[in-house]
Amino acid sequence: MDSSMQTPIHLIYILDNNIICYIDFGMMGILDEEFKHNLAELIIYFIDNNVSGMINQLTYMGMINNKVDIKSLKYDLTDMM
Repeated sequence: MDSSMQTPIHLIYILDNNIICYIDFGMMGILDEEFKHNLAELIIYFIDNNVSGMINQLTYMGMINNKVDIKSLKYDLTDMM
């Protein structure tokens, strides 16, 4: 990412029944082609409900290290879907 383009983004929506929805996009920037490809692969695994594929892709992308409890992550991702 180009650090000169980083800026925090926050959105606040008021939903039905006076529910406040706060979305924090954190730091924004430019994604390089390799990251876009890896992110697309992750999204495809998500759409296909392929939790093992998601975990493998996250590991490949360096977002999961040996300290992560893979069994719990697999459970949480399955629950999320």
